[in-house]
Amino acid sequence: MSKSRLLLLGASVAGGSWLATSCKEPTACSEPFAVSVEPDPIELVTGQSAQMKIASLSCGKSPESVDTWRWRSSDVRAATVDSITGILLALDTTSTLIVTATGTRTRMSGEAHVKVDFTPCNSPSFPAIPLLDTVSVGDTVRFRLPAAALMHTPARRIFWSSGNPAIATITSDSGLATAQAKGATDLIGEDVNNLRECHEWRGTLVVR
Repeated sequence: MSKSRLLLLGASVAGGSWLATSCKEPTACSEPFAVSVEPDPIELVTGQSAQMKIASLSCGKSPESVDTWRWRSSDVRAATVDSITGILLALDTTSTLIVTATGTRTRMSGEAHVKVDFTPCNSPSFPAIPLLDTVSVGDTVRFRLPAAALMHTPARRIFWSSGNPAIATITSDSGLATAQAKGATDLIGEDVNNLRECHEWRGTLVVR
């Protein structure tokens, strides 16, 4: 019997015959399928971006060999993520944001936890409009930049945040503040197109 056709492994047994066995195939991976996203957790400040990616899959499989992945943010007001590239952009303060990657075919998914803090500006603040307003609980006020501040190249990209969201919240893109409870807080607009040169505008909302 040719060795090239059959690999003989074993020893002689009774009667002078041989026990022939073939090589065993590698054991199949028995790990449960899992998707790991990184970085997780991640902390950013407003205006900062980060590249999210799938770190690994179970059994050492590459993400691209298994599926096509799409990204999603649980709160686009606090941070957006490009659905294809996974680039994350922090917009407003939050401690509860979840970024999820999901396979378009398998529907398997993994997630990362994101915290966004406000970027403090060390330069003097400019007055927003209104500079000071007094309202009642439940009222809304839209904060904006003076017209002269908008005449700028590149165009200013303003993101608003509240110094105390328990007193008043504000939409990061439109500057619409809503009074939540009695007290006073600053509403801050920051130009995130010019992070190297810190520019911010502040107004104060008093809630009575």
